[in-house]
Parts: sequence; structure tokens; C-alpha cells
Amino acid sequence: MDPSNSPLSTALELLRRHETLVSSLIGSPRDISDRHLLLSRLRLVHHLDTPDDGRTLIDASTRMVLEGALAELESLAASDTFSILAQLQPDIPPSTGLVTITRKPPFSKIEHSSEIARLALCLWAGLDVSRADADRPLELRDLAAALASVITPTFPADPSALVSLVDKLPANEIQPDVRTELTDIAIARWFTVRDFGHSDAEFALLDRLSDPSAWLITLSSMLGRAPLPRSLAESFIPRAEPAWRDASTPTECVLADARLAAIVGAAGDMPSAEGLIRHALAGLDQENDLLTRAAMYDVILSAASALPTRQLDAPGLGPWLDTIDKLLADRALLRSRQAFFLARLAALRTLPRIARVIPEVIDRGQQSLRELCRRVPERWLDLLHLATTAHLQSLAQRSTELQIANLSDTLRRDGLPDPHPSVGLDEIVRHLAGAAPEHLARLAERIQQPTARAHWFEVSIGILGARA
Repeated sequence: MDPSNSPLSTALELLRRHETLVSSLIGSPRDISDRHLLLSRLRLVHHLDTPDDGRTLIDASTRMVLEGALAELESLAASDTFSILAQLQPDIPPSTGLVTITRKPPFSKIEHSSEIARLALCLWAGLDVSRADADRPLELRDLAAALASVITPTFPADPSALVSLVDKLPANEIQPDVRTELTDIAIARWFTVRDFGHSDAEFALLDRLSDPSAWLITLSSMLGRAPLPRSLAESFIPRAEPAWRDASTPTECVLADARLAAIVGAAGDMPSAEGLIRHALAGLDQENDLLTRAAMYDVILSAASALPTRQLDAPGLGPWLDTIDKLLADRALLRSRQAFFLARLAALRTLPRIARVIPEVIDRGQQSLRELCRRVPERWLDLLHLATTAHLQSLAQRSTELQIANLSDTLRRDGLPDPHPSVGLDEIVRHLAGAAPEHLARLAERIQQPTARAHWFEVSIGILGARA
């Protein structure tokens, strides 16, 4: 690739525009944008560890700017340093400069409300996660959340790094059964964020799974990312069936049916897979907690999108469309705006999986998703819908002009919505970086509010910098 057209080159151009924006501001917007600018620079500091990078793109002046960002971070109050590092941690690999700084803030004194962030930052930087307060033992849910924060697409692809991460958890503070459960959680998470490479080391990771339900969850997650050879999927069925048989509550049965459907479908038994999806859909009405029902839709949509799809009338497309139709007809779910938001988000996130084989599925799937948009409009989901479609159009070698134009008009008219815990700008920009990275700067200029534009720059720089 021509270095001038690389993701890093685009990120550096966005950084220059971000600096120009901040230098033109005065008053309180300047303070907020200064923080975004610091984050933008810090999202690129891991490139300082690779000076031979062809990345003569990191020239002397750029290196000075990035080193200055490290010095500025170190000069902040410990709580501010911690807050910024915790914000950066899920998105970038640990770098020499940032890891050095993590050893300086007094993590043991961070309040309990930040325990998950403290644990995640320690795991990310290779520090001891033990608490200074011996009377407050480490909790499984905090450690599980911290592992999920650390095991992201930027986590090392070598399975040995995952084994090392889990093995470093302090033996004196974690009971053996809890360690085993954490190992299962970490392995399941690892296969959720990366494609299965069929290496011996990856098979060894799967063999470390101790709980049948972890097997079922992990295998269905793998299939949600990429198909498996039929013979391999067949060999996994005996390991997954015990968890399916052990499901007892109605909710457990729905989830187990959906997850097993993905595996038996990959093994070529489409009639059984379709039957399991239908059975799962029938069980949805028994769940009265609407947020739980939305989570069940998420699992069913993920499983249905993993079924083999070869052409528009293929059996694999039907279960996904049936689930969308069920969602459209679920009037109870409409009583909870949050639950409907989450279910619609799940539908939108599975569209790229169902469309991965044939471009025509983009059009077919969008017809149903547009109806979901009309039911309860949500600005974040509308932006994500446009960005997702642009990415799919690009992968199918189709024009993205319409989607980019609609995004441009929406950003000019409405700017960015208020933050939402379930979907953020990073997901939208990630799709755009895959579809039309050259438009990221132009789209940023359409955002009228300076701090929102600064946030767009920061997120875009981080995503492009991680891809470089």
C-alpha cells in the first residue's frame, strides 16, 4: 500500500485538522476540545514503538507531538490520568509510554465505583490486580467485566497471550472454581472478537473450556463471525449438546435452541437448525421481562445470521427474516423503548453477517430493517444503519454515494446525538473506515458543534491508528 494512502496517513491528516479546529476556539469549548485533542494524540502513541514503520510517516515533528502528549498525560492529577487511560485502554494496544505511566497513579486508592476500570487497566498493562484492601476480595463479576474490556480486537492474536492473561490472576485471591469460570469467560470472549484460524493453539484453547454451556456459547459466537467447515462443525456437536439438554428454564431453553441451531446448521443439518430457531422464537412470548426478551432476540438473530446462505431463496436466509418479522410483530416489546432499541440494534448488527455471501441480501434485509426504523426512530441507530449499509455496499463493490450523502445531511442538520451506553460513535466510524475512509474528514466538517466535531476527530483517529 502507498504510505500516503494508508490508515495511518489518513489518521495523521485528521489529527492536523483536529489541531487546527482546537486552535481556532476560545472559552469552554476550547477546554473540552483540548481534552479530545490529547486523546487523539494518545491514540497514536503506540506507533512510537515501531520507528521502522515505513512509517517514516511518524517524522520528527510528529514524534515530538506524540511524546508531548505522553508528558502532558503524566503531568495531570492521578484521577485525571486514570480516567484517560481507562478510556483509551479498550481501543489501543499497550505501548511502552502508556504502560510506564500506568505504574505511577495510585490505583489502590481509586474509589470502588471504578473497580472494573482499575482491574481492566491493570490487566491491560500487565500489573498486579490485587486489591490493597484485603477485606474486600476480588469479585467474579468485576473480573469478568474487566476481561471483556481487555479482550478486544486490539488484544494480541496469539492464543498464548490469552493463557498468560488468565494465568496471571492472583491465586491467593481467586478460588479454583472461580478461576475456571473466568478462564471459560475469557476464552469465549476471545473467540467472539476474532475469526477462528484453525491453529493448534486455538484448538488447545477450546479444549480448556470446562463448562458445556461455555462450549455452546463459544461455538455459536465463532459461527457468528465466520463459517466453519462442515466436518469441523459436526465434530463440535457432541461437545455442545450437553448444555442444550441441561437447559431448564424457558429462557435457558430459548438461548440453547438458538445457539445449537447455529452449530447444526453449519454441520449441514438445515431442517434441524430451522426447527430449533422456530422453537426458540415460539418461546420468546413466555419471557415477560422485556430487556431479557431483547437479549434473547440478540442471541436468536446472531444464530440465524450464522446459518449457511448461498442465494436469496436459500434456507439460511429464512430464519433471520422470520426473526425480524417476529420482532416487528412484537407489540409488547414496543412498551419499552430501551428494549426495542436493543433488539433493533441486534438486528442491525447481524445484517453484515447475513449479507456476507450475496450482495442482494443487503437490499432484502434492509426492507425489514427500514420498517424497524419507522416504528421507533433513534438517531444513533439511524446513523449506524447508514454507516453499516455504506460498508456493505463498499464490500459488494457498489456505490456508497447515497449513504455518504445522507450521512452528511444528517450530521449537518442534527449533529451527533447524546451519548448512549449501547452504541457509540466508534461503531459508526469503524464501518465508515471500512467503506470510505477518505470521507471521514469531510463528514467531520459537516458537524457544526465544535466539541462534537472534536469527538469525531478523536474517534476516527483512534480507529484508523489501530488499523495502521
